[in-house]
Amino acid sequence: MKKILFIFIILISSHSFSQKIKVKGEWEKKFRLSDIKGAGNDYSEYYLSKKNQTKITVSSHPSNHQDDLYANFKVFVHREDDEWHPNLILQIRRTGSGENNNNNIFSGTEFQTITNSSSFFFNTIGKHEKIPIQYKILGISVLLPAQTYSTEVVFTVLNL
Repeated sequence: MKKILFIFIILISSHSFSQKIKVKGEWEKKFRLSDIKGAGNDYSEYYLSKKNQTKITVSSHPSNHQDDLYANFKVFVHREDDEWHPNLILQIRRTGSGENNNNNIFSGTEFQTITNSSSFFFNTIGKHEKIPIQYKILGISVLLPAQTYSTEVVFTVLNL
């Protein structure tokens, strides 16, 4: 039986001069022979995580009421591969604004490919708590060697 185990390790709680990002979540997807659509066929075109697979909180650090209301935070994303096949494509999107009813959050609602180079994901004005994030994996195929593929998704926040 051919098995492909797919693991994402989601990072990072990063502290810097005037911003903080807290990330919570992990996605593991196991593929089995029974996932193949039928004899002579392949796996599905893509697989989705839950809509809130990861939750991100963006705020000032140390906590500053003025910055938590009005600071402009920009979030960037990239991946750091452990064992990764070049045919695999990992995408990400933001599926909501978070739990603090602050609608000053922009971009990131369409799937974008995560590469090894940092790229802009979304920005906020003020603190946002538990912003839901979803992942999409493309390129799963019976032609891939059966092994465990894993990568770390790294988020970086800047206060501009």
